[in-house]
Amino acid sequence: MKLRLPSVFLFVIYSSEVIALWWSLETSLQQDPNVVCKSFFRRKEDFCKSKPELISTVLGGMNASVEECQWQFRSRRWNCSTSKNSVKKILRYDYRETAFIHAITSAGVTFSVTRACSLNHLQQCGCRKVTPPPQQVQANNAISSYPRNDYPSTDNHLPNQAFPIGENDEFEWGGCSDNIQHGYEMSKQLMEEDASSDGRSMIIEHNNEAGRLAVKRYMQRECKCHGLSGSCSVKTCWEKMPHFRDVGDRLKARFDGAIKVIINNKGDGLIKEGKTIKKPTKLDLVYTTESPDFCKEDPNLGSHGTVGRQCNDTSMGVGGCKLLCCKRDARMRKVVITENCQCRFLWCCTVRCKECQREQVVHTCE
Repeated sequence: MKLRLPSVFLFVIYSSEVIALWWSLETSLQQDPNVVCKSFFRRKEDFCKSKPELISTVLGGMNASVEECQWQFRSRRWNCSTSKNSVKKILRYDYRETAFIHAITSAGVTFSVTRACSLNHLQQCGCRKVTPPPQQVQANNAISSYPRNDYPSTDNHLPNQAFPIGENDEFEWGGCSDNIQHGYEMSKQLMEEDASSDGRSMIIEHNNEAGRLAVKRYMQRECKCHGLSGSCSVKTCWEKMPHFRDVGDRLKARFDGAIKVIINNKGDGLIKEGKTIKKPTKLDLVYTTESPDFCKEDPNLGSHGTVGRQCNDTSMGVGGCKLLCCKRDARMRKVVITENCQCRFLWCCTVRCKECQREQVVHTCE
């Protein structure tokens, strides 16, 4: 089923504003920077108004995070639906689902701003010029062991110039590396929590950071060969972000292994709840409250239930009728699917297809 994305996905900063953000999926607001800044960036209105070109980039990141959330949870009892203010209600609690929402939102902003820098869509940033430390020039293959996030970077609007790393090194840095540092800092500046050290703020900020790091810590090296007859005598490399689907997959895995925490006695930090639970790292998602089972509709908890949801009758895992329907029966029915068939390529350059219909058996939860 095709996901219906909202025309506007508004960004917020604090927990209450994140609620307003997801609630706004049901609304249609003018994408005027002044309106957006005044209504949804109240605590950072001046900063927001000083960077009007940033608003559309942030909104794009929001849309990407909604779409990714719905993809990752398409077969789960909670499927990241935005209807009936359900997410607004989910965010009242510190569930695993709340942790994922904060993380994927933060990751979406980081990703979108970084990409906009590389495409030269923002005035304040461009490609990232990667400069190796002095020891790299003298040692072969040191580049692989040097923390890529610690490379000094220079923002400019010109593509990076390739330069040699060392006489016997296998590649040169060049091209246009994604400016992940700028995307990371901008996302952090927009989404950072209040200076107060209450438990809710610490949990939200922890999950925001996990989302940003899901992009920053997994930068990839991409290279292009140059040379006669494909000899690859010179290899130019640059850094690029992972695909956003990979970011979503990684955060979904963190959701499955999310760590339950409590506030320490001093009230200034998070600690694992029990001895058998591992200590959370910066990359982990954390929560304090066990999630409901989302089997039945409960407006107070933001649960739509699973009645009417389509399930897989042959699967015993997630998305299978037994789990998705919460041990209730699944109703079988036949539906008619219309799809393209007998497609032909016509010179030049179109593809012409016929429309064919076929019956398909589907199962839905009762």
